[in-house]
Amino acid sequence: MASTPPNSAGSPWASHLVPGVIPVPPKPRHIPGSTPVPRPGAVARSKGRTLSSCPIGAWPILNQLLQRMRLEEFLRAYLPRPDRRCRVAPALGVTLLLKNVLLCREPLYGVGEWAAR
Repeated sequence: MASTPPNSAGSPWASHLVPGVIPVPPKPRHIPGSTPVPRPGAVARSKGRTLSSCPIGAWPILNQLLQRMRLEEFLRAYLPRPDRRCRVAPALGVTLLLKNVLLCREPLYGVGEWAAR
């Protein structure tokens, strides 16, 4: 079985050739097919019924308190308006950071994952 040398014109990497450099094919990614996705909370089963429960902590209390304070409304009034460069409105971003500090104190590099939960 003859194969095309990696630095020849018939190679699948021919469009990415750099003179004097031999291209290396990319490594295949390992994607486990049978690994279940972990789900938060606990699951209880009895008599053919399933109950899923997740801890919610202080979220409902804090959300109610911040709504009564109208914090986001005040932040929208005093912070700059979002423009097309913003992925998140400034008032919403400050509100999320405040909730992060009050509820779980994730480091800033973990806030994106924390907000996605």
